[in-house]
Amino acid sequence: YSLSGLMYLSNSDKNRIYHNLSSSANAELAKNSLFLDVFANVNQQLLNQNLGASSDLVSGSQNTTTTYTYGFSPYWTQRWGNFADSYLRYDYNEVKFSGRQGSNDSVGQNLNFQMNSGKVFNRYFWDLNYRYQQTAYDNSLTRDTTTELTYITLGAHISRKLDLRVRLGYEDYGDSFILDSEGNVTDEENSGFGWTVGGNWHPNQRTTLDFR
Repeated sequence: YSLSGLMYLSNSDKNRIYHNLSSSANAELAKNSLFLDVFANVNQQLLNQNLGASSDLVSGSQNTTTTYTYGFSPYWTQRWGNFADSYLRYDYNEVKFSGRQGSNDSVGQNLNFQMNSGKVFNRYFWDLNYRYQQTAYDNSLTRDTTTELTYITLGAHISRKLDLRVRLGYEDYGDSFILDSEGNVTDEENSGFGWTVGGNWHPNQRTTLDFR
């Protein structure tokens, strides 16, 4: 944590105090399986990237706002014998701006799940991935965003140098309502299924070719 300030002898209305904080912590809630990360940051951010400000904030101090970012992230890992390994993480964070920039405040949430094949699958391998991301803004003119991705990959070790795989997936990119210049509500959403076929070829320890 650090504290800095500016004082003007002839114009006290411009006096400023700046807080800066960078902190994080983690804990093991259950041995080798359940964990928790937390963080909190306070810093100065430019309002107009074209105007800039000096590193010590003496020059261009009117072009900055204080940004507060904090959040937490519990996650869980589990090994299911030789069958599979799994990983689940939830992220929550808030971003807040001081003063008139507070209308740009946002809340973000992420959910990530992964499961990979274990050692029992000798020649074949697979993995399952799911990810959900959401960002909500206090400003009604800024579009909230959501992203949802689901993938499953199936593959085979053809030889010691060649792996082949096929990936099937569903993607959903949804944006919640946004007000246009006339105050009307609009919606946008883009989703669909997809697939890819590819593999890895590694003729030696220094060379790996990924193709799809």
